[in-house]
Amino acid sequence: MARLPNPGSDENARGILLNEFLRESHREDGKLKRTIEVFNVKDFGAIGDGQTDDTQAIQEAINAVDEPGRKSGLLFFPHGAYRANTLMIPTSIHGLTIFGSGRYGLSTSQGTWIINMGAGPLFTTTGAGSLINFTVRDLSFTHTNRSGGNIFEPVNGPGFMKFEQVHFVLLNPNASFIKVAVGNPAHITLHEIRGYMARGAQVPAVDMASERHANLFGIEVANTMINADPTATAPIFRFENGRGGGLAHGPIFRNVTLEAPGGGGIHLYSFTRTIFENVIAADLPAGGPGPSQPVIRIDKSSVEGSSTARDVVIIGCFFALGTPENPDIEIVDAIGQNGTVIIGSRVNQLKSISNSPLIIGSRIVHLVGETTPFWIDVGGRMLGVRSISQTTTQAWNLRGSFTISGMNTVATIALYPKETDTEYFLTVTPTTAVGNPATGSNRILSISKDTKSFAVQVEAAPGKGNSVTFDWHLIR
Repeated sequence: MARLPNPGSDENARGILLNEFLRESHREDGKLKRTIEVFNVKDFGAIGDGQTDDTQAIQEAINAVDEPGRKSGLLFFPHGAYRANTLMIPTSIHGLTIFGSGRYGLSTSQGTWIINMGAGPLFTTTGAGSLINFTVRDLSFTHTNRSGGNIFEPVNGPGFMKFEQVHFVLLNPNASFIKVAVGNPAHITLHEIRGYMARGAQVPAVDMASERHANLFGIEVANTMINADPTATAPIFRFENGRGGGLAHGPIFRNVTLEAPGGGGIHLYSFTRTIFENVIAADLPAGGPGPSQPVIRIDKSSVEGSSTARDVVIIGCFFALGTPENPDIEIVDAIGQNGTVIIGSRVNQLKSISNSPLIIGSRIVHLVGETTPFWIDVGGRMLGVRSISQTTTQAWNLRGSFTISGMNTVATIALYPKETDTEYFLTVTPTTAVGNPATGSNRILSISKDTKSFAVQVEAAPGKGNSVTFDWHLIR
Protein backbone atom coordinates (compact mmCIF):
# COMPACT_ATOMS: atom_id res chain seq x y z
CA MET A 1 0.00 0.00 0.00
CA ALA A 2 1.42 3.34 -1.02
CA ARG A 3 2.07 5.98 1.64
CA LEU A 4 2.58 9.72 1.79
CA PRO A 5 6.17 11.01 2.24
CA ASN A 6 7.28 11.84 5.78
CA PRO A 7 8.50 15.41 6.42
CA GLY A 8 12.22 15.52 7.30
CA SER A 9 12.90 12.10 5.77
CA ASP A 10 12.49 10.28 2.48
CA GLU A 11 15.05 12.57 0.86
CA ASN A 12 15.15 12.47 -2.90
CA ALA A 13 12.10 10.16 -2.87
CA ARG A 14 9.20 12.45 -1.93
CA GLY A 15 7.96 12.93 -5.45
CA ILE A 16 8.03 9.21 -6.17
CA LEU A 17 6.13 8.39 -2.95
CA LEU A 18 3.55 11.11 -3.54
CA ASN A 19 2.87 10.02 -7.12
CA GLU A 20 2.51 6.40 -6.00
CA PHE A 21 0.04 7.43 -3.28
CA LEU A 22 -2.05 9.41 -5.75
CA ARG A 23 -2.15 6.50 -8.20
CA GLU A 24 -3.27 4.07 -5.48
CA SER A 25 -5.91 6.29 -3.82
CA HIS A 26 -7.45 8.12 -6.81
CA ARG A 27 -9.17 7.17 -10.02
CA GLU A 28 -7.99 8.44 -13.39
CA ASP A 29 -10.46 11.35 -13.21
CA GLY A 30 -8.79 12.52 -9.96
CA LYS A 31 -11.57 11.49 -7.59
CA LEU A 32 -10.93 9.38 -4.50
CA LYS A 33 -11.51 5.67 -4.76
CA ARG A 34 -13.80 3.76 -2.40
CA THR A 35 -15.90 6.80 -1.44
CA ILE A 36 -19.57 7.58 -1.99
CA GLU A 37 -19.69 10.44 -4.44
CA VAL A 38 -22.09 13.37 -4.42
CA PHE A 39 -23.60 14.29 -7.78
CA ASN A 40 -24.90 17.86 -7.68
CA VAL A 41 -27.54 18.26 -10.37
CA LYS A 42 -26.42 21.86 -10.93
CA ASP A 43 -22.99 20.57 -11.96
CA PHE A 44 -24.80 18.88 -14.86
CA GLY A 45 -26.64 22.03 -15.93
CA ALA A 46 -29.83 22.03 -13.83
CA ILE A 47 -31.13 25.54 -13.08
CA GLY A 48 -33.75 25.00 -10.36
CA ASP A 49 -35.60 28.26 -10.97
CA GLY A 50 -39.08 26.73 -11.20
CA GLN A 51 -39.34 27.69 -14.89
CA THR A 52 -36.63 25.79 -16.75
CA ASP A 53 -37.10 22.19 -17.86
CA ASP A 54 -34.29 20.44 -15.96
CA THR A 55 -35.12 16.91 -17.14
CA GLN A 56 -32.02 16.41 -19.30
CA ALA A 57 -29.59 17.77 -16.71
CA ILE A 58 -31.05 15.63 -13.90
CA GLN A 59 -31.04 12.56 -16.14
CA GLU A 60 -27.37 13.10 -16.94
CA ALA A 61 -26.61 13.27 -13.22
CA ILE A 62 -28.47 9.98 -12.65
CA ASN A 63 -26.63 8.38 -15.57
CA ALA A 64 -23.31 9.46 -14.08
CA VAL A 65 -24.12 7.40 -10.97
CA ASP A 66 -24.57 4.39 -13.26
CA GLU A 67 -21.08 4.53 -14.79
CA PRO A 68 -19.00 1.32 -14.73
CA GLY A 69 -17.18 0.75 -11.47
CA ARG A 70 -19.53 3.04 -9.50
CA LYS A 71 -23.23 1.99 -9.39
CA SER A 72 -23.98 4.03 -6.25
CA GLY A 73 -23.95 7.63 -5.14
CA LEU A 74 -25.74 10.64 -3.70
CA LEU A 75 -27.88 12.75 -6.03
CA PHE A 76 -28.07 16.24 -4.56
CA PHE A 77 -30.63 18.95 -5.36
CA PRO A 78 -29.55 22.31 -3.88
CA HIS A 79 -32.17 24.84 -2.76
CA GLY A 80 -34.55 25.53 -5.64
CA ALA A 81 -37.50 24.26 -7.68
CA TYR A 82 -36.67 21.79 -10.45
CA ARG A 83 -39.16 21.01 -13.22
CA ALA A 84 -38.78 17.59 -14.81
CA ASN A 85 -40.65 14.78 -16.55
CA THR A 86 -40.10 11.01 -16.49
CA LEU A 87 -36.67 10.59 -14.98
CA MET A 88 -35.35 7.05 -15.52
CA ILE A 89 -33.38 5.34 -12.73
CA PRO A 90 -31.41 2.34 -14.04
CA THR A 91 -31.97 -0.73 -11.86
CA SER A 92 -28.27 -1.48 -12.27
CA ILE A 93 -27.71 1.24 -9.65
CA HIS A 94 -27.65 -0.55 -6.31
CA GLY A 95 -27.42 2.32 -3.87
CA LEU A 96 -28.93 5.69 -4.75
CA THR A 97 -29.82 8.46 -2.31
CA ILE A 98 -31.73 11.46 -3.63
CA PHE A 99 -31.66 14.39 -1.21
CA GLY A 100 -32.22 18.10 -1.05
CA SER A 101 -31.85 21.02 1.32
CA GLY A 102 -35.02 20.40 3.31
CA ARG A 103 -38.71 21.21 3.20
CA TYR A 104 -40.03 24.37 4.80
CA GLY A 105 -43.56 24.99 3.58
CA LEU A 106 -46.07 24.76 0.76
CA SER A 107 -44.33 27.41 -1.35
CA THR A 108 -41.90 26.20 -4.02
CA SER A 109 -39.65 29.10 -3.05
CA GLN A 110 -38.88 27.34 0.22
CA GLY A 111 -36.54 24.36 0.45
CA THR A 112 -36.00 22.00 -2.47
CA TRP A 113 -38.90 21.05 -4.74
CA ILE A 114 -39.01 18.67 -7.69
CA ILE A 115 -42.04 19.37 -9.88
CA ASN A 116 -43.59 16.82 -12.22
CA MET A 117 -44.41 18.76 -15.38
CA GLY A 118 -45.76 15.80 -17.39
CA ALA A 119 -48.56 13.24 -17.36
CA GLY A 120 -46.12 10.36 -16.85
CA PRO A 121 -44.33 9.41 -13.63
CA LEU A 122 -41.72 11.82 -12.29
CA PHE A 123 -39.37 8.96 -11.30
CA THR A 124 -39.53 5.46 -12.73
CA THR A 125 -37.05 2.69 -13.47
CA THR A 126 -35.41 1.13 -16.50
CA GLY A 127 -33.74 -2.24 -16.79
CA ALA A 128 -34.66 -5.82 -16.06
CA GLY A 129 -33.73 -5.83 -12.38
CA SER A 130 -35.27 -4.26 -9.28
CA LEU A 131 -34.56 -0.90 -7.72
CA ILE A 132 -32.87 -1.68 -4.41
CA ASN A 133 -31.19 0.38 -1.67
CA PHE A 134 -33.02 3.54 -2.73
CA THR A 135 -33.45 6.51 -0.35
CA VAL A 136 -35.23 9.86 -0.73
CA ARG A 137 -34.92 12.51 1.95
CA ASP A 138 -35.23 16.25 2.64
CA LEU A 139 -37.22 16.97 -0.51
CA SER A 140 -40.64 18.25 -1.57
CA PHE A 141 -42.63 17.11 -4.60
CA THR A 142 -45.61 18.50 -6.51
CA HIS A 143 -47.16 18.90 -9.98
CA THR A 144 -47.41 21.84 -12.33
CA ASN A 145 -51.16 21.23 -12.75
CA ARG A 146 -54.00 18.72 -12.21
CA SER A 147 -52.82 16.49 -15.07
CA GLY A 148 -49.47 15.55 -13.52
CA GLY A 149 -48.57 11.86 -13.21
CA ASN A 150 -47.45 9.74 -10.27
CA ILE A 151 -44.38 10.97 -8.41
CA PHE A 152 -42.64 7.60 -7.89
CA GLU A 153 -43.55 4.59 -9.99
CA PRO A 154 -40.75 1.99 -9.79
CA VAL A 155 -41.28 -1.36 -11.52
CA ASN A 156 -40.02 -4.91 -11.00
CA GLY A 157 -40.63 -4.96 -7.26
CA PRO A 158 -38.40 -2.40 -5.53
CA GLY A 159 -36.68 -3.44 -2.32
CA PHE A 160 -35.19 -1.56 0.64
CA MET A 161 -36.80 1.71 -0.45
CA LYS A 162 -36.88 4.47 2.17
CA PHE A 163 -38.55 7.90 2.19
CA GLU A 164 -37.59 10.17 5.07
CA GLN A 165 -38.44 13.80 5.86
CA VAL A 166 -40.33 14.13 2.59
CA HIS A 167 -43.14 16.53 1.71
CA PHE A 168 -45.56 16.17 -1.20
CA VAL A 169 -48.52 18.07 -2.62
CA LEU A 170 -50.56 16.17 -5.22
CA LEU A 171 -52.63 18.27 -7.60
CA ASN A 172 -53.97 15.49 -9.85
CA PRO A 173 -56.81 13.47 -8.25
CA ASN A 174 -55.66 10.49 -10.34
CA ALA A 175 -51.98 10.59 -9.30
CA SER A 176 -50.29 8.85 -6.39
CA PHE A 177 -47.14 9.80 -4.53
CA ILE A 178 -45.96 6.18 -4.70
CA LYS A 179 -47.48 3.66 -7.11
CA VAL A 180 -46.17 0.09 -7.29
CA ALA A 181 -48.11 -2.71 -8.95
CA VAL A 182 -45.46 -5.03 -10.38
CA GLY A 183 -43.18 -7.65 -8.89
CA ASN A 184 -42.28 -8.40 -5.30
CA PRO A 185 -41.93 -5.09 -3.38
CA ALA A 186 -40.26 -5.47 0.00
CA HIS A 187 -38.96 -3.39 2.91
CA ILE A 188 -40.68 -0.10 2.13
CA THR A 189 -40.20 2.56 4.82
CA LEU A 190 -41.94 5.93 5.10
CA HIS A 191 -40.73 8.09 7.99
CA GLU A 192 -41.67 11.70 8.75
CA ILE A 193 -43.82 12.22 5.67
CA ARG A 194 -46.10 15.25 5.29
CA GLY A 195 -48.43 14.98 2.35
CA TYR A 196 -51.51 16.50 0.74
CA MET A 197 -53.81 14.59 -1.59
CA ALA A 198 -55.65 16.38 -4.38
CA ARG A 199 -59.19 17.52 -3.88
CA GLY A 200 -61.52 14.73 -5.00
CA ALA A 201 -58.66 12.20 -4.99
CA GLN A 202 -59.68 9.00 -6.78
CA VAL A 203 -56.50 6.99 -6.14
CA PRO A 204 -54.55 6.43 -2.90
CA ALA A 205 -51.58 8.62 -2.04
CA VAL A 206 -49.58 5.43 -1.46
CA ASP A 207 -50.82 2.51 -3.56
CA MET A 208 -48.71 -0.65 -3.49
CA ALA A 209 -49.46 -4.22 -4.52
CA SER A 210 -47.52 -7.33 -5.43
CA GLU A 211 -48.20 -9.60 -8.35
CA ARG A 212 -49.73 -13.05 -8.04
CA HIS A 213 -47.39 -15.45 -6.22
CA ALA A 214 -45.28 -12.47 -5.05
CA ASN A 215 -45.12 -10.98 -1.56
CA LEU A 216 -45.42 -7.39 -0.46
CA PHE A 217 -43.83 -7.25 2.97
CA GLY A 218 -41.72 -5.24 5.40
CA ILE A 219 -43.79 -2.03 5.27
CA GLU A 220 -43.38 0.60 8.00
CA VAL A 221 -45.07 4.00 8.16
CA ALA A 222 -44.09 6.19 11.11
CA ASN A 223 -44.34 9.81 12.33
CA THR A 224 -46.41 10.72 9.30
CA MET A 225 -49.35 13.00 8.58
CA ILE A 226 -51.25 13.01 5.30
CA ASN A 227 -54.18 15.27 4.44
CA ALA A 228 -56.88 13.86 2.21
CA ASP A 229 -60.12 15.76 1.61
CA PRO A 230 -63.82 15.21 2.39
CA THR A 231 -64.36 14.87 -1.37
CA ALA A 232 -61.80 12.06 -1.78
CA THR A 233 -63.13 8.68 -2.95
CA ALA A 234 -59.92 6.68 -2.40
CA PRO A 235 -58.13 5.80 0.85
CA ILE A 236 -54.84 7.43 1.80
CA PHE A 237 -52.95 4.11 1.97
CA ARG A 238 -53.68 0.90 0.09
CA PHE A 239 -51.44 -2.18 0.40
CA GLU A 240 -52.35 -5.51 -1.20
CA ASN A 241 -50.35 -8.70 -0.85
CA GLY A 242 -51.01 -10.70 -4.01
CA ARG A 243 -49.35 -13.93 -2.99
CA GLY A 244 -52.06 -16.56 -3.40
CA GLY A 245 -52.02 -18.87 -0.40
CA GLY A 246 -49.21 -16.93 1.28
CA LEU A 247 -48.89 -14.18 3.83
CA ALA A 248 -46.68 -11.13 4.21
CA HIS A 249 -45.52 -9.76 7.57
CA GLY A 250 -46.53 -6.23 8.45
CA PRO A 251 -47.40 -3.48 7.78
CA ILE A 252 -46.67 -1.41 10.86
CA PHE A 253 -48.20 2.06 11.35
CA ARG A 254 -46.88 4.16 14.25
CA ASN A 255 -47.75 7.78 15.06
CA VAL A 256 -49.73 8.30 11.88
CA THR A 257 -52.40 10.98 11.43
CA LEU A 258 -55.04 10.63 8.71
CA GLU A 259 -56.48 14.09 8.11
CA ALA A 260 -59.96 14.33 6.55
CA PRO A 261 -59.91 10.80 5.05
CA GLY A 262 -63.04 11.25 2.95
CA GLY A 263 -62.29 8.11 0.92
CA GLY A 264 -60.95 6.04 3.79
CA GLY A 265 -57.63 5.92 5.59
CA ILE A 266 -55.73 2.61 5.47
CA HIS A 267 -56.89 -0.42 3.47
CA LEU A 268 -54.93 -3.67 3.81
CA TYR A 269 -55.31 -7.03 2.09
CA SER A 270 -53.89 -10.45 3.12
CA PHE A 271 -51.30 -9.42 5.67
CA THR A 272 -50.31 -10.98 8.98
CA ARG A 273 -49.05 -9.34 12.17
CA THR A 274 -50.38 -5.91 11.28
CA ILE A 275 -49.87 -3.26 13.96
CA PHE A 276 -51.61 0.10 14.34
CA GLU A 277 -50.09 2.17 17.14
CA ASN A 278 -51.22 5.73 17.90
CA VAL A 279 -53.01 6.12 14.57
CA ILE A 280 -55.51 8.98 14.49
CA ALA A 281 -58.23 9.84 11.98
CA ALA A 282 -59.59 13.37 12.27
CA ASP A 283 -61.10 16.48 10.74
CA LEU A 284 -64.00 15.42 8.59
CA PRO A 285 -66.72 18.11 8.86
CA ALA A 286 -69.05 17.59 11.81
CA GLY A 287 -72.52 16.60 10.74
CA GLY A 288 -71.32 15.64 7.27
CA PRO A 289 -71.88 12.37 5.44
CA GLY A 290 -68.71 10.78 6.82
CA PRO A 291 -66.18 8.84 4.78
CA SER A 292 -67.24 7.15 1.53
CA GLN A 293 -65.24 4.03 2.53
CA PRO A 294 -64.20 2.58 5.91
CA VAL A 295 -61.34 4.42 7.61
CA ILE A 296 -59.53 1.15 8.40
CA ARG A 297 -60.35 -1.83 6.21
CA ILE A 298 -58.84 -5.29 6.73
CA ASP A 299 -59.65 -7.84 4.04
CA LYS A 300 -58.38 -10.69 1.93
CA SER A 301 -56.63 -10.00 -1.38
CA SER A 302 -58.75 -10.40 -4.50
CA VAL A 303 -56.03 -12.64 -5.98
CA GLU A 304 -57.42 -16.17 -6.29
CA GLY A 305 -56.28 -18.41 -3.46
CA SER A 306 -55.07 -15.60 -1.19
CA SER A 307 -55.09 -16.20 2.54
CA THR A 308 -57.21 -14.32 5.00
CA ALA A 309 -55.57 -11.63 7.11
CA ARG A 310 -54.16 -12.63 10.51
CA ASP A 311 -53.13 -11.06 13.79
CA VAL A 312 -54.30 -7.44 13.77
CA VAL A 313 -53.32 -5.35 16.82
CA ILE A 314 -54.71 -1.82 17.36
CA ILE A 315 -53.10 0.06 20.26
CA GLY A 316 -53.79 3.59 21.50
CA CYS A 317 -55.66 4.67 18.38
CA PHE A 318 -58.47 7.20 17.91
CA PHE A 319 -61.05 6.72 15.16
CA ALA A 320 -64.20 8.81 15.45
CA LEU A 321 -65.31 9.58 11.88
CA GLY A 322 -67.13 6.50 10.65
CA THR A 323 -70.78 5.76 9.98
CA PRO A 324 -72.66 2.44 10.11
CA GLU A 325 -72.38 2.29 6.31
CA ASN A 326 -68.63 3.06 6.33
CA PRO A 327 -67.34 2.38 9.84
CA ASP A 328 -64.09 3.48 11.44
CA ILE A 329 -62.86 -0.12 11.44
CA GLU A 330 -64.22 -2.82 9.15
CA ILE A 331 -62.90 -6.36 9.35
CA VAL A 332 -64.35 -7.82 6.16
CA ASP A 333 -63.11 -11.40 6.39
CA ALA A 334 -62.41 -13.69 9.33
CA ILE A 335 -59.07 -12.92 10.97
CA GLY A 336 -56.82 -15.94 11.45
CA GLN A 337 -54.57 -17.02 14.33
CA ASN A 338 -55.00 -14.56 17.23
CA GLY A 339 -57.64 -12.46 15.46
CA THR A 340 -58.12 -8.75 16.14
CA VAL A 341 -57.10 -7.14 19.44
CA ILE A 342 -58.03 -3.52 20.25
CA ILE A 343 -56.22 -2.08 23.26
CA GLY A 344 -56.63 1.36 24.84
CA SER A 345 -58.37 2.85 21.80
CA ARG A 346 -61.44 4.89 20.94
CA VAL A 347 -63.57 3.74 18.01
CA ASN A 348 -66.94 5.18 17.05
CA GLN A 349 -68.06 2.47 14.63
CA LEU A 350 -66.71 -1.09 14.58
CA LYS A 351 -67.82 -3.76 12.11
CA SER A 352 -66.45 -7.27 12.31
CA ILE A 353 -69.11 -9.79 11.32
CA SER A 354 -66.87 -12.83 10.71
CA ASN A 355 -64.51 -12.19 13.59
CA SER A 356 -64.95 -11.58 17.32
CA PRO A 357 -62.42 -8.88 18.28
CA LEU A 358 -60.92 -8.88 21.75
CA ILE A 359 -61.37 -5.38 23.17
CA ILE A 360 -59.24 -4.45 26.18
CA GLY A 361 -59.57 -1.13 28.03
CA SER A 362 -61.13 0.57 25.01
CA ARG A 363 -64.22 2.61 24.21
CA ILE A 364 -66.24 1.31 21.27
CA VAL A 365 -69.28 3.52 20.85
CA HIS A 366 -71.25 1.53 18.27
CA LEU A 367 -71.08 -2.03 17.00
CA VAL A 368 -72.30 -2.41 13.43
CA GLY A 369 -74.46 -5.31 12.29
CA GLU A 370 -73.77 -8.67 13.92
CA THR A 371 -70.43 -7.64 15.45
CA THR A 372 -69.86 -9.66 18.64
CA PRO A 373 -66.69 -8.64 20.49
CA PHE A 374 -65.29 -9.81 23.81
CA TRP A 375 -64.86 -6.92 26.28
CA ILE A 376 -62.24 -6.77 29.01
CA ASP A 377 -61.62 -3.71 31.18
CA VAL A 378 -58.23 -2.58 32.45
CA GLY A 379 -58.74 -4.71 35.55
CA GLY A 380 -59.20 -7.84 33.48
CA ARG A 381 -62.97 -8.10 34.07
CA MET A 382 -65.39 -9.09 31.32
CA LEU A 383 -67.66 -6.11 30.71
CA GLY A 384 -69.88 -7.04 27.81
CA VAL A 385 -71.29 -9.99 25.94
CA ARG A 386 -73.80 -10.32 23.15
CA SER A 387 -77.25 -9.97 24.64
CA ILE A 388 -80.16 -12.38 24.34
CA SER A 389 -82.17 -9.64 22.65
CA GLN A 390 -79.55 -9.52 19.80
CA THR A 391 -78.76 -5.84 20.24
CA THR A 392 -75.18 -4.68 19.78
CA THR A 393 -74.78 -1.84 22.26
CA GLN A 394 -71.62 -1.95 24.36
CA ALA A 395 -72.24 -2.68 28.04
CA TRP A 396 -69.93 -1.54 30.80
CA ASN A 397 -72.58 -2.28 33.48
CA LEU A 398 -73.98 -5.73 32.91
CA ARG A 399 -73.86 -6.52 36.59
CA GLY A 400 -73.01 -4.98 39.94
CA SER A 401 -74.12 -4.53 43.53
CA PHE A 402 -75.49 -1.78 45.78
CA THR A 403 -76.29 -1.34 49.48
CA ILE A 404 -79.27 0.30 51.18
CA SER A 405 -78.57 1.28 54.80
CA GLY A 406 -80.00 3.27 57.69
CA MET A 407 -83.27 5.06 57.01
CA ASN A 408 -82.88 4.96 53.23
CA THR A 409 -85.29 3.01 51.08
CA VAL A 410 -84.00 3.91 47.56
CA ALA A 411 -80.72 3.26 45.68
CA THR A 412 -79.92 4.77 42.26
CA ILE A 413 -77.37 3.10 39.95
CA ALA A 414 -75.88 5.09 37.05
CA LEU A 415 -75.29 3.41 33.68
CA TYR A 416 -72.17 4.22 31.68
CA PRO A 417 -72.47 4.50 28.80
CA LYS A 418 -76.16 5.16 28.88
CA GLU A 419 -78.66 2.75 27.36
CA THR A 420 -80.27 3.47 24.00
CA ASP A 421 -83.76 2.80 25.41
CA THR A 422 -85.48 1.46 28.55
CA GLU A 423 -86.35 -1.95 27.09
CA TYR A 424 -83.73 -3.73 29.16
CA PHE A 425 -84.42 -6.30 31.91
CA LEU A 426 -83.22 -6.07 35.50
CA THR A 427 -82.96 -8.71 38.19
CA VAL A 428 -82.22 -7.56 41.74
CA THR A 429 -81.46 -10.09 44.50
CA PRO A 430 -80.62 -9.52 48.20
CA THR A 431 -77.32 -11.17 49.12
CA THR A 432 -76.07 -10.06 52.56
CA ALA A 433 -77.39 -8.24 55.64
CA VAL A 434 -75.57 -6.33 58.37
CA GLY A 435 -77.14 -5.96 61.81
CA ASN A 436 -80.84 -6.68 62.22
CA PRO A 437 -82.60 -5.04 59.24
CA ALA A 438 -86.31 -4.30 59.51
CA THR A 439 -88.83 -6.65 57.93
CA GLY A 440 -89.37 -5.72 54.29
CA SER A 441 -85.97 -4.07 53.85
CA ASN A 442 -84.89 -7.01 51.67
CA ARG A 443 -88.01 -6.99 49.48
CA ILE A 444 -88.28 -4.89 46.30
CA LEU A 445 -91.20 -2.52 46.19
CA SER A 446 -90.49 -1.00 42.76
CA ILE A 447 -87.82 -0.48 40.06
CA SER A 448 -87.81 2.59 37.84
CA LYS A 449 -85.65 2.74 34.71
CA ASP A 450 -84.35 5.34 32.31
CA THR A 451 -81.45 5.35 29.83
CA LYS A 452 -78.97 6.91 32.27
CA SER A 453 -79.76 4.98 35.47
CA PHE A 454 -82.23 2.84 37.32
CA ALA A 455 -83.62 3.21 40.86
CA VAL A 456 -84.58 0.43 43.28
CA GLN A 457 -87.01 1.01 46.20
CA VAL A 458 -87.45 -1.50 49.05
CA GLU A 459 -90.55 -1.92 51.22
CA ALA A 460 -88.91 -0.65 54.41
CA ALA A 461 -85.74 1.07 55.57
CA PRO A 462 -83.23 -1.31 57.25
CA GLY A 463 -83.02 0.97 60.29
CA LYS A 464 -80.19 2.78 62.01
CA GLY A 465 -76.98 0.76 62.01
CA ASN A 466 -78.40 -1.87 59.66
CA SER A 467 -77.99 -2.48 55.90
CA VAL A 468 -78.90 -4.86 53.09
CA THR A 469 -76.72 -5.49 49.99
CA PHE A 470 -78.21 -6.52 46.65
CA ASP A 471 -76.75 -7.94 43.41
CA TRP A 472 -78.18 -6.77 40.10
CA HIS A 473 -77.96 -8.04 36.51
CA LEU A 474 -78.94 -6.15 33.37
CA ILE A 475 -80.09 -8.11 30.31
CA ARG A 476 -81.07 -6.68 26.93
